[in-house]
Amino acid sequence: MNSLSINENSQAGEGHSSLRQIYTPKQTLSVIGIGAGASGLLLAYKVQRHFDDFTLEIFEKNPEVSGTSYENRYLGGFSNKYGLAEYVKLSSEVIGARWDDHEALWHVKVQNLVTRDALDRTAHVLVNAGGILNSWRFPPIHRIRSFKGLLVHSAAWPKEGLELEGNTVGLIGNGSSEIQILPAIKDKVDKLVTFVREATWVAPPLGVFQDKEVHLDMRKKTEAASNSMFAIFHRGSEQQQNMRQYMESLMRQRLENPELEKVLIPEWSVGCRRLTPGTDYLESLRDDNITETTPTGIVCSDGKGDYPVNVLICATGFNTTLKPRFPVQGARGCKLENMWRDEPRFQKENLPSFEVRRSAVAEFSSWKDKWMKDTIWFES
Repeated sequence: MNSLSINENSQAGEGHSSLRQIYTPKQTLSVIGIGAGASGLLLAYKVQRHFDDFTLEIFEKNPEVSGTSYENRYLGGFSNKYGLAEYVKLSSEVIGARWDDHEALWHVKVQNLVTRDALDRTAHVLVNAGGILNSWRFPPIHRIRSFKGLLVHSAAWPKEGLELEGNTVGLIGNGSSEIQILPAIKDKVDKLVTFVREATWVAPPLGVFQDKEVHLDMRKKTEAASNSMFAIFHRGSEQQQNMRQYMESLMRQRLENPELEKVLIPEWSVGCRRLTPGTDYLESLRDDNITETTPTGIVCSDGKGDYPVNVLICATGFNTTLKPRFPVQGARGCKLENMWRDEPRFQKENLPSFEVRRSAVAEFSSWKDKWMKDTIWFES
């Protein structure tokens, strides 16, 4: 029978002491969050409610909380309601992170965007809540940064607004942002030039949220309607032809301009790219102060030269990859931005049979490739 080893020099009642520990002593959990948007604020909310002994710092590059909501001018009081502001360091951007295998800690480098000072922090847990809809980008147009007028991206709209009255404004893009911006500014500008790289299907606004009963009815019917419309995605099907005829007729009625119809009505099938609901967008393109709709850009390849504007608004979207926006060195010195250059892979914990067999993937991919040839997505 095994017995405990007792220190012969100990006195009665002193008990037994040993430097060998069979468990890790209690530690203060240190957490660093990147970004004070929806995910970062939820992190703070959860940590403060579920832990007693912790430190938490959330670094937000903007001068206010809300992340993308701040950049896109939407307001929210979640941070104030639950007292989360004490954890947030504003105007602070994470510029690097390194995992130390020996210490089992993250070493995080942060830059103060006001003073430009850099500071180092360590944490047991690092949560990247930076999101993918805040890394906006200007279009890859040669020398766009040399534009002498006011250059603005729709995702970084000035907090104080834009003075557009009396200006000739250029608007680049034909996606959801541009389709919302154009009707909103057309009556404020002197002239408006919109630059469209490719056509898109513009649907009428849904308008279901004004009537609660209609909204509820739509929610109940959404799945059934989606399933019944699946034949639309098959090339050459009667449903696809009917949908194209309907959408094309609708856009022609709203445009009433053969030249605009040539530029804006796509040749590809309806549904190959997500439909974009537009309120007054197509109608706005008929206004007299919108002088040109061009297929390429500011300096066009259509022989018409360049179009002088003094305000240029780029509604050209975001960098939506999950590749880190700053250098991240993981376990064993691995650089995650290189590993995730294409797309991140899944992470498993104690799931020995999580991976799908190569043979199963190959069989599915072969079937999928054959099936896709009959769908509208094969057009792209």
